[in-house]
Amino acid sequence: MVIPTGHGPTITASDALLGSVLDGQGVEVERLSVAAASPAVILAFYVMHPIVSSVQTAYQELDQPLTTMQATADFLDGSLGEYRAYLARHADPELLRFFERAQVTDGADVPPPDLAAEDRSLSALLPAYALSELKDAFLMGFYLYLPFVVVDLVVSSILLALGMMMMSPVTISAPIKLILFVVLDGWSLLSQGLVLQYLDVPA
Repeated sequence: MVIPTGHGPTITASDALLGSVLDGQGVEVERLSVAAASPAVILAFYVMHPIVSSVQTAYQELDQPLTTMQATADFLDGSLGEYRAYLARHADPELLRFFERAQVTDGADVPPPDLAAEDRSLSALLPAYALSELKDAFLMGFYLYLPFVVVDLVVSSILLALGMMMMSPVTISAPIKLILFVVLDGWSLLSQGLVLQYLDVPA
């Protein structure tokens, strides 16, 4: 089982991707949202832990408390550099350029394409990153959904050939899809495929 490359571990994107996998297996809609949201939240926090740790370290190394708005703004500008680099690395360049152009006021210059990630605006990085994650999550979900559709088609064809039109194909295909997913260790492959796109894990 090959996991397509792309993005994923924002909470919304992971929820969409994992929800597609569960929906393809025939899991009931009422159970799908909770079952997909729980691992999505855990994976998102796991991937973002290095970023959160860097901000926490910068806060602990402060020489003076954040008692003014200016001090807080300076702290955020200095400590969110790694977060900006993370967003820029995983955002679609075309979407990022669009949002940078869209927020330019009259008479202001458009930021150059080769602008360092640390100097880019969060108001452009955040929507570009979020939409890039969703786009790639739905694309990955489509590729992961296809094998389940094939199983449904094969089961439907077999039942039709046997003259068992009154039997619901889902009754047969759902256990088959669940067994295949478990045998192929689908959850491990899926979670590893998502995390490895963001973190360098030693072999």
